[in-house]
Amino acid sequence: MTAQVPATSVGNPANASTYRPELDSLRAIAIVIVLLHHYIDGQFVLGGFGVMLFFVLSSYFGTRSLLQLRSHVEAGAITAADALKTFYGRRYLRIMPVHVLVLTVTVVANVEYARAAFWWNAPFLANFGMLRSDEWFGRFSPLWSLAALEQFYLWWPFVMLRVPRRRLWLIVGAAIATASVWRIVCLEYRLGSFAWTVAPMATIDQLGFGALLALMRAEPSRETVLRLVRPLVAWPCGLVLLALVGARLGGIGAAPYEVFWISAVGCLFFMWLIDRSLRGIGGTAGALLRNPIAVAAGRMSYSVFLLHSFSDLLVPHVGALGALLDTNARSLVLIPLTFVLAHASWTYVEVPIARLRKRFRVLALPSSASVSFDPRSHRPTELRA
Repeated sequence: MTAQVPATSVGNPANASTYRPELDSLRAIAIVIVLLHHYIDGQFVLGGFGVMLFFVLSSYFGTRSLLQLRSHVEAGAITAADALKTFYGRRYLRIMPVHVLVLTVTVVANVEYARAAFWWNAPFLANFGMLRSDEWFGRFSPLWSLAALEQFYLWWPFVMLRVPRRRLWLIVGAAIATASVWRIVCLEYRLGSFAWTVAPMATIDQLGFGALLALMRAEPSRETVLRLVRPLVAWPCGLVLLALVGARLGGIGAAPYEVFWISAVGCLFFMWLIDRSLRGIGGTAGALLRNPIAVAAGRMSYSVFLLHSFSDLLVPHVGALGALLDTNARSLVLIPLTFVLAHASWTYVEVPIARLRKRFRVLALPSSASVSFDPRSHRPTELRA
């Protein structure tokens, strides 16, 4: 008989992977920012922050999952190879079906760049394709961020499962620093805008900050540090971001040297926001984040992301509707339509696939054993029959 290791059995109970609806709402906020950024011509004041929040969230969740799998490996319950199979099985069953469906339908419909960029888009290499051609891939341009994310997950699981715990902090710090070094290289050698934006090194710090939060929350001994750092991060970073948004609303395109510090400030604020959501948010803000509509929107955010560039193709560009679609007010039509399409994708593709994904949540343990964990050290204490 095969035993099951519940996902919530690992680590500090306060940090256990119990479901927090607020995090789905954060996904909803992120995807709405992305939609507005792409539907509104010109400078959108929150442009870039949606993808940044997605990167921090994804890296946090991925690293937390890998920490749980690592604890099972350290307990002798599974091998590192089994852990990798579990991680990649869950991940690719989550993202591949809708990804392949969208690419296939757009190829059949002969959407511009669907065929020309297919072999870049399909294996999550869109960012390299754009770097090589020095041009955006039309409606497929947003796929650069998905490509950068999946390239991160090509190597990060091996690091998380193989590198000693004490060295993980150094690697995360190096990843965050790498982005700053890359920006200096871009400036020094006058590289083009694609190098600044879509190259894997350009966003590795945002993924690093998410991983850093997961590592900090997984170590109860870091709670004192977290408690001291939270207010030092939240208020200064929040005020800087508020001032930046205000400046953009006032017509100032960019703050001095913004490209070198905005990512760090934004990610630190998002780290605090995610951590705060994990600890529970009360009052009106908490009620809004637990709103069922926002939570449902967040669950569908992946399909929304993949479909939003194509939703206008389904709307006839005639009469008053056509005139509306030629203005920034098109978001009033395209955002609801995109969520309708995403709901169909969620219902008929993602939910059925999710049932299949459940098999990757069952981890085989030797001799029907189960693992207990020390909630103070995040390490296995014994293997019990």
